[in-house]
Amino acid sequence: MKEELKTEKWRYRYLFGALLIVFLFSALMAIRETYALFRERKAFSELSQLVADASGQQEGQEKDDRETGMLAQYRKLYEGNEEFFGWISIEGTAIDYPVMYSPKRPDHYLHRAFDGSYSFSGVPFIDSRCPYDGNYYLIYAHHMKNGTMFGQLTDYRDEAFCREHQLIRFDTLYEQREYVILSAFMTEAGTEGVQDEFRFYRQITLNDPGSFDAFVKQVRAASLYDRGIDASFGDELIALSTCSDHESNGRFVVVAKRIR
Repeated sequence: MKEELKTEKWRYRYLFGALLIVFLFSALMAIRETYALFRERKAFSELSQLVADASGQQEGQEKDDRETGMLAQYRKLYEGNEEFFGWISIEGTAIDYPVMYSPKRPDHYLHRAFDGSYSFSGVPFIDSRCPYDGNYYLIYAHHMKNGTMFGQLTDYRDEAFCREHQLIRFDTLYEQREYVILSAFMTEAGTEGVQDEFRFYRQITLNDPGSFDAFVKQVRAASLYDRGIDASFGDELIALSTCSDHESNGRFVVVAKRIR
């Protein structure tokens, strides 16, 4: 009887020890994730501050900016990383980030920070197949559960949210630009056997009326609601894409048309 009690006692000790290890490991991972998020937010905040501080440029620097055509507020970011393409923001949301373009390294910023260091969240980036001076840019970013990156993009499932946040600011190095949302839709990416989904990511150049009109037609047909906004060849478009949990390989996409 004593041996059984002793065995049972050790069994509980082992169980307690195992649970303690699991708890400590989970706590350590949570602390690590929190710290990583803090570092990422701090890094983006510093980049935003660089842009804000650039408004007080000296006269000589302004002259240099006029000669290159580059917007003064983005010069330091470009000097820090020449793969910096522009800045995207949506007022009233957490979307307020630099956008990268690295055609020779298509998915480089999927898990890379602006400075090239490892980052689970990554940085929004343009599809490498899009022409640098094209009339359409497809921009990817992670759907983070904490709401960062394109974590709020799926809020556009709600038409009321879209009406309240229908304008997207997407500056390039050389122009300040504003877009109005044309469509928001759910689809999937490359699931075998699914034939009727809109493969939006296959269309990356809209440089002729036929391809442009076909793309806009598909975008409008896939839309969750009618925005009452159309686009015709000659307009400039952007598409923001992120993962969606509506299916295993789901994607949520917002397409917008330049208005300024």
